[in-house]
Amino acid sequence: MNITTRTIAARTLVLLCLALAATRASAQACGTIQDLGNLGSGSYEATAMSADGEVVIGRYYLGNAVARAFRWTEATGMQDISMPWGDTWAKAVSSDGSTIVGYGQNYLKLDRAFRWTQATGRQDLGTLGGSTANAIAVSADGSVIVGYSANFDGAPHAFRWTLATGMQDLGTLGGFESRATAVSADGSEIVGWANDSGGSQKSFRWTAEDGMADLAPEYPSAFYTAAASADGCTIVGWFEWGGHRAFRWTIDAGLEEASPPGSVTSYATTVSADGSAIVGYRIKWGDNGPVEETFHWTSDGGYKFISGTSTNSGLYHWNESVSKDGGVVVGTSSDDRMAVRWTERGGTLPLFSNNDRDSWAYAVSANGEIIVGAVVDQSIRSAFRWIKNPADVNGDGFLNGDDFDQFAEAFETGDPSGDFNHDGFVNGDDYDGFAEAFEAGC
Repeated sequence: MNITTRTIAARTLVLLCLALAATRASAQACGTIQDLGNLGSGSYEATAMSADGEVVIGRYYLGNAVARAFRWTEATGMQDISMPWGDTWAKAVSSDGSTIVGYGQNYLKLDRAFRWTQATGRQDLGTLGGSTANAIAVSADGSVIVGYSANFDGAPHAFRWTLATGMQDLGTLGGFESRATAVSADGSEIVGWANDSGGSQKSFRWTAEDGMADLAPEYPSAFYTAAASADGCTIVGWFEWGGHRAFRWTIDAGLEEASPPGSVTSYATTVSADGSAIVGYRIKWGDNGPVEETFHWTSDGGYKFISGTSTNSGLYHWNESVSKDGGVVVGTSSDDRMAVRWTERGGTLPLFSNNDRDSWAYAVSANGEIIVGAVVDQSIRSAFRWIKNPADVNGDGFLNGDDFDQFAEAFETGDPSGDFNHDGFVNGDDYDGFAEAFEAGC
């Protein structure tokens, strides 16, 4: 069968699929739900993952109120990576999935930072001379870990750890304490907050060349650093100036307020890996009092406000996560506690069709196609992984003629995006794969 004949046949098949899809349209984002299993009867949440979504980490409880940490892959299933004595928190996983960092209680019930790899298992990272340490973030390849540790005086100081140097004290801005909250993909730039000599909390950026630098030395206000782009050149958070104000700092422009117009208070909570999009929330005055809204900002599109899944007048609060290019935002609609996925084109869509059960979305993969979180079904909380239907080629959360038209155009012109099965060729196998995925529906 030549390409033209196959194209006509495939178009006919997909049009039939479109008619079928119209009779079974769904209000949920189009994807499949994968239960990540368990390590015994208890409560489970998937909280983070590698950039490609293939390595998932999270926490669970087995009825004794002790928090435990797990790692999951398709090949291994769910593995326990907990400290043996008490609560353990897996805080981050490297982009390549090789390294997990976090902290857990030792036999004295004191927090200790750890690093876990498949080759070495769990490794204690030591301290800065005190008794506690907490690992918070890790570079893309797992080689640089940051967090905070007590020094000899018991003061928490930001640290940088590598296998070659061990734990390095990053100091403060003249005050008592500091904490590292994020690290660039290559490990060269670290951000966080520290006290200055007057006791104010300030945002910092650290490099080996310049050491710890105050992002806004001209402002006496208190600052909190929330997140940084992959290259460390865009940093977001909030500061005190007649209320909380969202900020964006870039290496070119310095500090800029990022509050949406009309905000009483605002918080920038995360930034896309490429630095193009900021996500946060603001409080404004509505007709019936204060209203909380999630916002999405880009330099080209300005501010867009992300609603929850209902028209209720309650507040919306998200555990936001954003894709690498800023085009997909995931979180939880707080008026009805539903895991949701947002795109500018498709709007806000729940991940589950059954909206009488609680669910939470905590993280999204770099390409926006995999989401992890937790869902309650019959009083049992389970960790899940949501995977976008690949036939939703425009990523808006729906399967319809727009997807077919976009795929057909790519296929007929030989565009690489028409390589549906990712084998390096654009041929009839791709059309068959697309038609099958489309027919499967949502």
